Amino acid sequence: DGDIAEAEFWVSCLETYHPDIIFHLAAQTSLAVAEKTPDVDFRGNVQPIKSLIDACIALKARPCIVSAGTVTETGVTTQTPVAESNLDNPVTVFDQHKLMAEQILIQAAKDDFVQGTCLRLANVYGPGVGVGASERGVLMRVIGMALKGDGVRVYGDGKPVRDYVYIDDVVAAFLAAGASLETTNGKYFVIGTGRGWSLQEAFTLVADKAGEATGNPVDIENVEWPSEPSPIEFRNFAADSSAFHITTGWQAETGFEAGVDKSIAFILASEK
Repeated sequence: DGDIAEAEFWVSCLETYHPDIIFHLAAQTSLAVAEKTPDVDFRGNVQPIKSLIDACIALKARPCIVSAGTVTETGVTTQTPVAESNLDNPVTVFDQHKLMAEQILIQAAKDDFVQGTCLRLANVYGPGVGVGASERGVLMRVIGMALKGDGVRVYGDGKPVRDYVYIDDVVAAFLAAGASLETTNGKYFVIGTGRGWSLQEAFTLVADKAGEATGNPVDIENVEWPSEPSPIEFRNFAADSSAFHITTGWQAETGFEAGVDKSIAFILASEK
Protein backbone atom coordinates (compact mmCIF):
# COMPACT_ATOMS: atom_id res chain seq x y z
CA ASP A 1 0.00 0.00 0.00
CA GLY A 2 1.06 3.57 -0.58
CA ASP A 3 0.89 6.56 -2.88
CA ILE A 4 2.57 5.88 -6.22
CA ALA A 5 2.93 9.62 -6.78
CA GLU A 6 5.42 9.81 -3.89
CA ALA A 7 9.07 8.85 -4.23
CA GLU A 8 9.00 7.29 -0.75
CA PHE A 9 6.60 4.63 -2.03
CA TRP A 10 8.98 3.66 -4.81
CA VAL A 11 12.02 3.73 -2.52
CA SER A 12 10.27 1.22 -0.27
CA CYS A 13 9.35 -1.00 -3.23
CA LEU A 14 12.85 -0.93 -4.68
CA GLU A 15 14.53 -1.65 -1.33
CA THR A 16 12.07 -4.42 -0.46
CA TYR A 17 11.71 -6.27 -3.76
CA HIS A 18 14.76 -5.29 -5.86
CA PRO A 19 12.75 -5.71 -9.10
CA ASP A 20 14.44 -6.35 -12.42
CA ILE A 21 11.35 -5.20 -14.36
CA ILE A 22 8.54 -2.85 -13.36
CA PHE A 23 5.37 -2.87 -15.45
CA HIS A 24 3.80 0.52 -14.80
CA LEU A 25 0.10 0.26 -15.65
CA ALA A 26 -1.55 2.44 -12.99
CA ALA A 27 -3.11 5.68 -14.21
CA GLN A 28 -5.90 8.20 -13.91
CA THR A 29 -7.89 7.29 -17.02
CA SER A 30 -10.86 9.67 -17.20
CA LEU A 31 -10.76 12.34 -19.91
CA ALA A 32 -13.43 14.31 -18.04
CA VAL A 33 -11.48 14.30 -14.78
CA ALA A 34 -8.34 15.38 -16.64
CA GLU A 35 -10.12 18.34 -18.25
CA LYS A 36 -11.83 19.47 -15.03
CA THR A 37 -8.91 18.87 -12.65
CA PRO A 38 -5.59 18.82 -14.55
CA ASP A 39 -3.67 18.73 -11.28
CA VAL A 40 -5.36 15.46 -10.31
CA ASP A 41 -4.54 14.00 -13.71
CA PHE A 42 -0.92 15.18 -13.47
CA ARG A 43 -0.60 13.47 -10.11
CA GLY A 44 -2.11 10.28 -11.50
CA ASN A 45 -0.23 10.09 -14.79
CA VAL A 46 2.99 12.12 -14.64
CA GLN A 47 4.08 12.29 -11.02
CA PRO A 48 4.30 8.48 -10.49
CA ILE A 49 6.83 8.06 -13.31
CA LYS A 50 8.86 11.04 -12.14
CA SER A 51 8.83 9.78 -8.55
CA LEU A 52 9.83 6.27 -9.64
CA ILE A 53 12.77 7.62 -11.62
CA ASP A 54 13.80 9.89 -8.71
CA ALA A 55 13.77 6.85 -6.42
CA CYS A 56 15.87 4.84 -8.88
CA ILE A 57 18.42 7.65 -9.09
CA ALA A 58 18.56 8.03 -5.30
CA LEU A 59 19.17 4.30 -4.81
CA LYS A 60 21.31 3.90 -7.93
CA ALA A 61 18.90 1.21 -9.09
CA ARG A 62 18.39 0.51 -12.79
CA PRO A 63 15.28 -1.64 -13.24
CA CYS A 64 13.61 -1.91 -16.61
CA ILE A 65 10.42 0.16 -16.59
CA VAL A 66 7.79 -0.82 -19.16
CA SER A 67 5.06 1.80 -19.08
CA ALA A 68 1.59 1.85 -20.63
CA GLY A 69 0.88 4.77 -22.93
CA THR A 70 -1.91 5.43 -25.39
CA VAL A 71 -2.09 5.84 -29.15
CA THR A 72 -4.13 9.02 -28.63
CA GLU A 73 -0.92 10.78 -27.61
CA THR A 74 -0.56 11.33 -31.36
CA GLY A 75 -3.82 13.29 -31.47
CA VAL A 76 -6.66 13.26 -33.98
CA THR A 77 -5.27 10.98 -36.67
CA THR A 78 -7.21 10.70 -39.92
CA GLN A 79 -4.91 8.64 -42.15
CA THR A 80 -4.06 5.08 -41.23
CA PRO A 81 -1.99 3.16 -40.34
CA VAL A 82 -0.28 5.21 -37.62
CA ALA A 83 3.32 4.52 -36.63
CA GLU A 84 6.00 6.01 -34.39
CA SER A 85 6.96 8.39 -37.21
CA ASN A 86 3.66 10.29 -36.92
CA LEU A 87 4.07 13.66 -35.23
CA ASP A 88 2.53 13.95 -31.78
CA ASN A 89 -0.20 16.54 -31.32
CA PRO A 90 -2.24 15.59 -28.22
CA VAL A 91 -5.58 17.41 -27.97
CA THR A 92 -6.68 16.45 -24.45
CA VAL A 93 -5.13 17.12 -21.05
CA PHE A 94 -5.06 13.37 -20.45
CA ASP A 95 -3.04 12.72 -23.62
CA GLN A 96 -0.73 15.66 -22.94
CA HIS A 97 0.10 14.20 -19.56
CA LYS A 98 0.55 10.67 -20.93
CA LEU A 99 2.98 12.06 -23.50
CA MET A 100 4.80 14.02 -20.80
CA ALA A 101 5.20 10.89 -18.67
CA GLU A 102 6.46 8.95 -21.68
CA GLN A 103 9.01 11.64 -22.52
CA ILE A 104 10.28 11.72 -18.93
CA LEU A 105 10.81 7.95 -19.00
CA ILE A 106 12.42 7.87 -22.43
CA GLN A 107 14.79 10.72 -21.56
CA ALA A 108 15.77 9.06 -18.28
CA ALA A 109 16.55 5.88 -20.21
CA LYS A 110 18.63 7.80 -22.75
CA ASP A 111 20.49 9.47 -19.87
CA ASP A 112 21.13 5.96 -18.46
CA PHE A 113 19.40 6.67 -15.14
CA VAL A 114 17.00 3.77 -15.74
CA GLN A 115 16.12 1.35 -18.49
CA GLY A 116 12.72 1.97 -19.98
CA THR A 117 10.28 1.74 -22.83
CA CYS A 118 6.68 2.82 -23.38
CA LEU A 119 3.95 0.94 -25.25
CA ARG A 120 1.27 3.13 -26.78
CA LEU A 121 -1.80 0.93 -26.68
CA ALA A 122 -4.71 0.97 -29.11
CA ASN A 123 -8.24 0.09 -27.86
CA VAL A 124 -7.72 -2.80 -25.44
CA TYR A 125 -10.58 -5.21 -24.79
CA GLY A 126 -11.17 -8.63 -23.25
CA PRO A 127 -11.59 -10.11 -19.76
CA GLY A 128 -10.61 -7.70 -17.00
CA VAL A 129 -10.83 -4.59 -19.19
CA GLY A 130 -13.16 -1.79 -18.14
CA VAL A 131 -12.28 -1.46 -14.47
CA GLY A 132 -11.14 2.17 -14.72
CA ALA A 133 -13.03 5.31 -15.71
CA SER A 134 -16.53 4.87 -17.12
CA GLU A 135 -15.50 6.05 -20.58
CA ARG A 136 -12.84 3.32 -20.80
CA GLY A 137 -13.42 -0.28 -21.78
CA VAL A 138 -16.35 0.79 -23.94
CA LEU A 139 -16.38 -2.34 -26.09
CA MET A 140 -16.65 -4.66 -23.08
CA ARG A 141 -19.57 -2.64 -21.74
CA VAL A 142 -21.26 -2.83 -25.13
CA ILE A 143 -20.77 -6.61 -25.17
CA GLY A 144 -22.18 -6.86 -21.66
CA MET A 145 -25.26 -4.79 -22.52
CA ALA A 146 -25.86 -6.77 -25.70
CA LEU A 147 -25.76 -10.06 -23.79
CA LYS A 148 -28.34 -8.70 -21.34
CA GLY A 149 -30.66 -7.93 -24.24
CA ASP A 150 -30.20 -4.19 -24.07
CA GLY A 151 -29.94 -2.44 -27.40
CA VAL A 152 -26.56 -1.35 -28.71
CA ARG A 153 -26.23 2.39 -29.28
CA VAL A 154 -23.76 3.97 -31.69
CA TYR A 155 -23.09 7.67 -31.26
CA GLY A 156 -23.31 9.74 -34.42
CA ASP A 157 -22.71 8.13 -37.80
CA GLY A 158 -20.39 5.44 -36.43
CA LYS A 159 -17.69 6.22 -38.98
CA PRO A 160 -14.64 6.80 -36.71
CA VAL A 161 -12.21 3.89 -36.94
CA ARG A 162 -10.60 2.02 -34.04
CA ASP A 163 -8.00 -0.72 -33.74
CA TYR A 164 -9.16 -3.24 -31.13
CA VAL A 165 -6.35 -5.27 -29.57
CA TYR A 166 -7.15 -8.25 -27.33
CA ILE A 167 -5.86 -8.24 -23.75
CA ASP A 168 -3.81 -11.45 -24.17
CA ASP A 169 -1.88 -9.82 -27.01
CA VAL A 170 -1.27 -6.73 -24.88
CA VAL A 171 0.11 -8.85 -22.04
CA ALA A 172 2.38 -10.60 -24.55
CA ALA A 173 3.57 -7.21 -25.82
CA PHE A 174 4.61 -6.10 -22.33
CA LEU A 175 6.49 -9.34 -21.75
CA ALA A 176 8.18 -9.03 -25.14
CA ALA A 177 9.23 -5.45 -24.39
CA GLY A 178 10.83 -6.45 -21.11
CA ALA A 179 12.52 -9.49 -22.63
CA SER A 180 14.01 -7.45 -25.50
CA LEU A 181 15.53 -4.68 -23.42
CA GLU A 182 18.64 -4.32 -25.55
CA THR A 183 16.51 -3.12 -28.46
CA THR A 184 13.48 -1.55 -26.73
CA ASN A 185 15.34 0.61 -24.20
CA GLY A 186 14.82 4.34 -24.69
CA LYS A 187 12.06 3.93 -27.28
CA TYR A 188 8.29 3.95 -27.51
CA PHE A 189 6.16 1.70 -29.70
CA VAL A 190 2.66 1.68 -31.18
CA ILE A 191 0.76 -1.47 -30.23
CA GLY A 192 -2.27 -2.71 -32.16
CA THR A 193 -3.48 -5.25 -34.70
CA GLY A 194 -3.17 -3.13 -37.82
CA ARG A 195 -6.83 -3.70 -38.70
CA GLY A 196 -9.23 -0.82 -38.28
CA TRP A 197 -12.96 -1.21 -37.64
CA SER A 198 -15.46 1.62 -37.80
CA LEU A 199 -17.53 1.94 -34.64
CA GLN A 200 -20.57 0.97 -36.70
CA GLU A 201 -18.86 -2.20 -37.95
CA ALA A 202 -17.53 -3.16 -34.53
CA PHE A 203 -20.76 -2.61 -32.62
CA THR A 204 -22.82 -4.35 -35.30
CA LEU A 205 -20.54 -7.39 -35.08
CA VAL A 206 -20.94 -7.39 -31.29
CA ALA A 207 -24.73 -7.20 -31.60
CA ASP A 208 -24.80 -10.06 -34.10
CA LYS A 209 -22.53 -12.31 -32.04
CA ALA A 210 -24.36 -11.56 -28.80
CA GLY A 211 -27.61 -12.44 -30.53
CA GLU A 212 -26.15 -15.73 -31.74
CA ALA A 213 -24.85 -16.57 -28.26
CA THR A 214 -28.13 -15.86 -26.45
CA GLY A 215 -30.66 -16.69 -29.14
CA ASN A 216 -32.15 -13.22 -28.79
CA PRO A 217 -31.70 -10.61 -31.54
CA VAL A 218 -29.97 -7.42 -30.38
CA ASP A 219 -31.16 -4.10 -31.76
CA ILE A 220 -28.59 -1.52 -32.84
CA GLU A 221 -29.43 2.18 -32.97
CA ASN A 222 -27.58 5.32 -34.02
CA VAL A 223 -28.15 8.15 -31.55
CA GLU A 224 -26.94 11.71 -31.06
CA TRP A 225 -23.93 12.33 -28.88
CA PRO A 226 -25.15 12.97 -25.30
CA SER A 227 -22.91 16.03 -24.92
CA GLU A 228 -20.28 17.94 -26.85
CA PRO A 229 -17.72 15.22 -27.63
CA SER A 230 -13.98 15.73 -27.55
CA PRO A 231 -12.31 15.99 -30.98
CA ILE A 232 -10.36 12.83 -30.09
CA GLU A 233 -13.59 10.83 -30.43
CA PHE A 234 -13.53 11.47 -34.19
CA ARG A 235 -10.07 10.07 -34.84
CA ASN A 236 -9.46 7.26 -37.32
CA PHE A 237 -6.85 4.84 -36.07
CA ALA A 238 -5.21 1.60 -37.06
CA ALA A 239 -1.75 0.71 -35.78
CA ASP A 240 1.43 0.09 -37.69
CA SER A 241 3.25 -2.08 -35.16
CA SER A 242 5.94 -3.22 -37.58
CA ALA A 243 8.71 -1.51 -35.59
CA PHE A 244 7.78 -3.47 -32.46
CA HIS A 245 7.47 -6.67 -34.48
CA ILE A 246 10.93 -6.19 -35.97
CA THR A 247 12.36 -5.33 -32.56
CA THR A 248 10.77 -8.10 -30.48
CA GLY A 249 9.05 -10.56 -32.83
CA TRP A 250 5.67 -9.68 -31.31
CA GLN A 251 2.51 -9.42 -33.33
CA ALA A 252 -1.17 -9.55 -32.41
CA GLU A 253 -2.48 -13.10 -32.67
CA THR A 254 -6.17 -12.61 -31.87
CA GLY A 255 -8.42 -11.24 -34.61
CA PHE A 256 -11.33 -9.03 -33.64
CA GLU A 257 -14.05 -11.60 -34.32
CA ALA A 258 -12.22 -14.25 -32.29
CA GLY A 259 -11.60 -11.76 -29.50
CA VAL A 260 -15.27 -10.84 -29.32
CA ASP A 261 -16.15 -14.55 -29.18
CA LYS A 262 -13.71 -15.04 -26.29
CA SER A 263 -15.06 -12.00 -24.48
CA ILE A 264 -18.65 -13.21 -24.83
CA ALA A 265 -17.68 -16.68 -23.59
CA PHE A 266 -15.92 -15.15 -20.58
CA ILE A 267 -18.88 -12.98 -19.60
CA LEU A 268 -21.37 -15.82 -19.99
CA ALA A 269 -19.18 -18.20 -17.97
CA SER A 270 -18.71 -15.64 -15.19
CA GLU A 271 -22.48 -15.26 -14.84
CA LYS A 272 -23.07 -18.97 -14.19
